[in-house]
Amino acid sequence: NSGMDDYLAKALERMNSMSPQELDMLLYYFDLSMYFNLSIFGRHAFRKSLWTDQEDYKSQFNMSLFEVCSVLFSSERWKIYLDVNEVKSKFKELLSNQFFVKSISSSTHKSYNVKRRFEMVEKAFGGLE
Repeated sequence: NSGMDDYLAKALERMNSMSPQELDMLLYYFDLSMYFNLSIFGRHAFRKSLWTDQEDYKSQFNMSLFEVCSVLFSSERWKIYLDVNEVKSKFKELLSNQFFVKSISSSTHKSYNVKRRFEMVEKAFGGLE
């Protein structure tokens, strides 16, 4: 776990050296991402419950889904991408893939799982750029 701790420490060091304008932009993109996640997934945002098609939006918050969805939707390209059903469908496919589910469910801090989930999401949504 020290690899993740080192990574986070370096990220915080970098943020501490940013200008107020750079920090404002970071906040802007974070807010943008949270807006798109809420708009697309609603109460299912950052939860595996999207896959079940049930109203079980009280399922456990998944930090790995938060991580990957926060990065994915931190781009303004989503302002013009309006097919919410296609986005949900692609995530349902990912959540039915045993390798993706494993990458967000066990040993989530291991670099191979972080890399796997980001690669799988990028592959699923790569055509949207």
